[in-house]
Amino acid sequence: YGKGINRAPTQAEDVGALLDYDAWPKVKSVCDDLGIEFFASAWDTDAVDALEAMNVKTYKVGSADITHQPLITYIASTGKKIILSTGAATLNEVKAAIGWIVGANKDVDLTLLACTLSYPTEQADANVSRMLALKATFPDFAVGYSDHTRGSDAAWVAASLGASVFEKHFTLTPGEGGDHDFAATQTVLAEIVRAARVAGELFGDPMVESSDTERTARSAARRSIVAAVDIAKGARLTADMVAYLRPGTGIPPFEVNKIIGREGKKAMRAMVDIAAGTVLDWSQVGYVGASLTVE
Repeated sequence: YGKGINRAPTQAEDVGALLDYDAWPKVKSVCDDLGIEFFASAWDTDAVDALEAMNVKTYKVGSADITHQPLITYIASTGKKIILSTGAATLNEVKAAIGWIVGANKDVDLTLLACTLSYPTEQADANVSRMLALKATFPDFAVGYSDHTRGSDAAWVAASLGASVFEKHFTLTPGEGGDHDFAATQTVLAEIVRAARVAGELFGDPMVESSDTERTARSAARRSIVAAVDIAKGARLTADMVAYLRPGTGIPPFEVNKIIGREGKKAMRAMVDIAAGTVLDWSQVGYVGASLTVE
């Protein structure tokens, strides 16, 4: 987003004709009507001022400007959310840019985009896993991916790795050269949206614990210690008296050494008559003569 300079060749000629600043509020108005958030990359302070006049909520800082301290500080001073692309940057350059941003706005809502600065980017050079390095190094900030590959494959990978933002060039006229040759068409964009939604849903919660949806299956799938034979009350339990069968509603298998007496411990005795096939629980077995039973 910027006025550009009328000279040839220019980047503007690669991406198409630029709109004047007074035309962009009309674009934002259409976005507002459609429920789409309008924001842009600001390439100079005049562009920031123009975007502020439109009351945007978010700014994008392109990879080319990651070392542009004056511009980055000016953008951060607005207090708005920032999406910072890190294409071709070193880790120290990313760290410096974050320092300028936080210095101007310590409460900034910042997202870091992994990116390969080549147009187009071949899949072997996509390095989507840079997202993981950014998140590990800067855990206080969200991460995403700025994609210059062809097609929608990178969206699946980025979303599955936890991307909160996925950036993709878009075109209505594929094949016209430049960005148009790798930008997403309407069909590809729809697939990217689907990929982001599905992969994001599948990504889920990284906590390793039993979820609510697993509990019924967990109980049915786990094993319990079961009486393999009829056991008379008072009998000392031995290994050949027990088996390990489903469901997992009784004493779990890892407790067996407490029952049959291993590692210097005496075996327990049956506190009641126990029929073969009974799933054992602690009320049925214990140490006879002791003041307590195992719980």
